[in-house]
Amino acid sequence: MENAPEIEKMSFQYVEQLAGMGHWKLDLATNATEFSDNLYRLYGYEPGEIDFMTDDVLKIVHPDDKEIYMNASNITKNGNDIADVKFRIITPGGEQRYLKSVSKLLECKERKVLMGVTSDISSQISTLLNIEEKNKELEQLVDELASFNYAVSHDLQEPLRKIIMYISRIEDEELLAPAAVREHFSRITVAAKRMKMLISDLLLYSQANKDEHIFVPVSLEEPLRDAINELSVQCETKQATIHFKELPVLRVIPFQVRQLFINLLSNSLKYCEEGVPPVITITCKQEDYNDGPQPGSYHVVSVQDNGIGFKQEFAEKLFLVFHRLHQKERYEGTGIGLAICKKIMENHKGFITAEGEPGNGSIFRLYFPLSQ
Repeated sequence: MENAPEIEKMSFQYVEQLAGMGHWKLDLATNATEFSDNLYRLYGYEPGEIDFMTDDVLKIVHPDDKEIYMNASNITKNGNDIADVKFRIITPGGEQRYLKSVSKLLECKERKVLMGVTSDISSQISTLLNIEEKNKELEQLVDELASFNYAVSHDLQEPLRKIIMYISRIEDEELLAPAAVREHFSRITVAAKRMKMLISDLLLYSQANKDEHIFVPVSLEEPLRDAINELSVQCETKQATIHFKELPVLRVIPFQVRQLFINLLSNSLKYCEEGVPPVITITCKQEDYNDGPQPGSYHVVSVQDNGIGFKQEFAEKLFLVFHRLHQKERYEGTGIGLAICKKIMENHKGFITAEGEPGNGSIFRLYFPLSQ
């Protein structure tokens, strides 16, 4: 075709415009240069309106980036490659643009030609700056929320402690109050204690979301024994028996795993069969898990009890914040404990599952990645 070269040239120019880029060539033997039409447009000029080989370009380079541009220009004139040089310009129309230049030395026989490409990356930079700004705002909100959680939890607990204390004093003084009044005091005490428990659990949940995750090698028996000691009064009251042996050493966040065991053991102690001493068994084995969104190899820690169990259809809902399967009048709690367990396992790049049957107890399985 007679016009094939011209069509090819026009196509290449059109592609450059679509891609927001321009190219240039420098023959190191003859100092001959070539600049594409769109390169001029990137700088805010029509083709041929500016001489790229003089200091004319410096007039539109952002003052803070002149040194960057001059260093790149000197490297180019010496026939060396430049990689990923970014600088700003201010076009004759007053628009600020972010440009990126790269070049590569091509050698063919005795000829050396430096090929370069300059791209307009203003939209990418704008998006990146916007993301960084949003991240800063988010970090500020997280810090403010953490301060708010701490202040609220402590400020709310103080009046609750006083309410509980004064009601206890009134009850100790054995005032000759009508039965209805004593019943009101009793209900106030229960409500205040429940509010105090809710605040404590919310504080624990917020702490489980923090990024202060320091993993250290720990035998799981250590945080488990700490949890058992923490719950010694409840275990003695309910005549509970807890069995465990040969738990592995894993890289974990110790205080979180301790809280994990406290919540799971408390759950088993709470939902036991009336008149039946709780029996809790903790075991561990390695297992490949190929179902669900996190297939892989895991240390699987199972916490099994002989409690009242639950219908399997409710298994996923157990880990939702504030979700309860049983009436709070019969079983105390806030509905946050298992949600905390889920968050702790997510912090360990693992997950937790629940299996139950009404009247036949429950099994909670903790999946710690082998690669952790």
